[in-house]
Amino acid sequence: MALWHLLNSQAYPYIIFNRGIGFAGSNYDRIIREAKYSGDLTYFLRFMMKSVKLELEKESVMQTIASNSNYKLSGIDYQTMLYLLTMKGTKTVGDFMHFYNSQNDKKKSKEIFEEMLLPLIEADILKVVGYTKRMLGDMPNMFLEFNKCLISDEEEMHLKRLKNFQSSKK
Repeated sequence: MALWHLLNSQAYPYIIFNRGIGFAGSNYDRIIREAKYSGDLTYFLRFMMKSVKLELEKESVMQTIASNSNYKLSGIDYQTMLYLLTMKGTKTVGDFMHFYNSQNDKKKSKEIFEEMLLPLIEADILKVVGYTKRMLGDMPNMFLEFNKCLISDEEEMHLKRLKNFQSSKK
């Protein structure tokens, strides 16, 4: 309910804060338990500052893409980009579908692809940069990346930092 209220009130800075908690999963719960047990909030505060920083970097990348693209992004487009920026490791259609289904009610692969990824591919926001050997039903599994023409040098640094951070969390 709180997140619904924040979305309807367009209180986006608070959503970014909550978003970091949601993607942290069990790490957040562990940090809370440790802070409660030790009485020391230092690790919790560090964790939250890193989390918010990552979410702000993701937001910065998404806003840069939105401002550099002729395509009018929808809420689902932002959600798709956020998921791609949050995913660990390679960015394939199959990986995206797995991540989506771990965060939401389950959907079929073709439905996720057509509703979320295909519009961004057609808008030239996402580029298909290769294919895996694996098929996803009747379609090939593709490697995806953001169109570098829509990203500034600063945002490219954010992308590298996000990728390095996510790789180190595996």
